[in-house]
Amino acid sequence: QASRLVATCLDSRVRCFQKYADAAAHAERVEAAGGAVHFGIDATRLQEHPEVGDEFDRIVFNFPHVGLGIKDRDKNIEANRALLRGYLSSARPLLRSNGLALVTLKKGEPYDSWHIVSLATEAGLSLRMHRDFVPADFPGFEHRRTAGHGAHEAPNHVIVEKGATMYAFGEAGSGGKPLRKKGQQKRTKGKWRRK
Repeated sequence: QASRLVATCLDSRVRCFQKYADAAAHAERVEAAGGAVHFGIDATRLQEHPEVGDEFDRIVFNFPHVGLGIKDRDKNIEANRALLRGYLSSARPLLRSNGLALVTLKKGEPYDSWHIVSLATEAGLSLRMHRDFVPADFPGFEHRRTAGHGAHEAPNHVIVEKGATMYAFGEAGSGGKPLRKKGQQKRTKGKWRRK
């Protein structure tokens, strides 16, 4: 059952289904399990979309990217930092007590230059934990790139090849213990664990 699951997409329903051939099937599967699927939702302005809801245990943004094809490295980095800054600021007031805003990013550049932890701090969130993102831990997960930018590559090959990290951020000062260093926790069979 997925009665508490809310899935969102920035594109309209029509545009999303045009971009990704299997998107309709995924949306139908979520809805058939009791979840909700909303289109035209800007993750940087979640409060402006009351249909999404107002209190969550987890808000997840896997592999955010502006997808603008910006060639200028510095402009690309700043555009993606603005996206993440907006998401984290938008997600924070919608989190329940001890709720988490999760972000998954590929490893390496330019993603490391986005400085996700400092953006979360600016938004009033602190790092609770992080771990390698392993697609096999999420049955059925298939990474998609922005249409027109390698959208039809083999699913997950870039993630497996480059690696990715999932970060979990909670309200600063809400009782959770932020990590002091990256190596202070271990991943055990897909679970979060502190050392």
